[in-house]
Amino acid sequence: MKSLYFIIILIGILSSCKFKPDEITLPKWKSEWLGPLAKISLTPQDIKNVDSIHFENNFSPTELGMPPSNYPSFPAINNLTISQTVQTSNIYYEITFDSAFSTIKIQNQMPFTIKSGAKISINKNGNELFSFTTNNDITPGSTYQSPVFDFAGKKLYNELDLKIENFSTYAINNPFTIQGNEKLSIQFDIKNFQLRELAVETNNQFEILDTTDFTFAGNEMSAEAVNGKMKIFIENQFPIQQSMQVYFMDSLMNIVDSLFGQPFIVAAANVDGQGYSINKPLSSNEILLNSQKFDNLKNAKFLVAKAKFQNINNIVPLIRMRRSDQFDIQVVGDLQLQYDLTPKNQ
Repeated sequence: MKSLYFIIILIGILSSCKFKPDEITLPKWKSEWLGPLAKISLTPQDIKNVDSIHFENNFSPTELGMPPSNYPSFPAINNLTISQTVQTSNIYYEITFDSAFSTIKIQNQMPFTIKSGAKISINKNGNELFSFTTNNDITPGSTYQSPVFDFAGKKLYNELDLKIENFSTYAINNPFTIQGNEKLSIQFDIKNFQLRELAVETNNQFEILDTTDFTFAGNEMSAEAVNGKMKIFIENQFPIQQSMQVYFMDSLMNIVDSLFGQPFIVAAANVDGQGYSINKPLSSNEILLNSQKFDNLKNAKFLVAKAKFQNINNIVPLIRMRRSDQFDIQVVGDLQLQYDLTPKNQ
């Protein structure tokens, strides 16, 4: 019964106290904060310059039997076969597609019309990987656009032979001049694809870039870091050693800070005899936060991960990365924060 009387008296006392908002002084509050800040998962398809594939080659007038000169006329070309070696990439040795679509564009800057029926093919070591045959004449100054071809299950190599067979033209019956800068251009584009597998040669180097949204503690109220650190955990299923850096970007994609003072070296996965990874080693690092870095991170809106990959594996000639292989980064905050609980509109 005494407890009930005490509560009634306490309520009465509190009801009689009429504080104005500006008379209330709230304390600063320290709190431990532990939680994930960002997570990024990368796959072989995130490799720079592998997200889309474009390669082309140009045949000169001389290769077509027309060295630079003034010509009164020129006879028809019949069933000519010409070929060139094409470099498609300086990153992969071999790429296999789960799904992909390809188009081919032929730009005719020569003074003759190319007859329909020319066969365009790409070959590797004498084996034909892909071919198609034109079904229209290609007049001077015009562009022939092929239909879209399904490239699913097909392979592409870093070096290919591009061949044109049954190359035929109509005769030119009027005077013309070949200056030498004319060309016949064959362009391949492979887009909207999903990789099945990517093979990389020993000692090759390339980069992966990825951007993700980032929000740091302290957005909703004024907070200062009393002390703290960020822990970084990286699981690397790629059989390639990496030099890792992470940049924090503002809303305009300007760099406000970086995660590491020096790039962080990430261990490669081990491989079997065919070059496939057989584990996913964990690398970790810890970054101490000072007040300046804390303030910088509060202004960050995006996190950009940049990894430079170097294949230093000399056990097998090729290492192979599957579509399912992942490179995972997780950043965790372990902070002691001091919050100012005073309402922001005071």
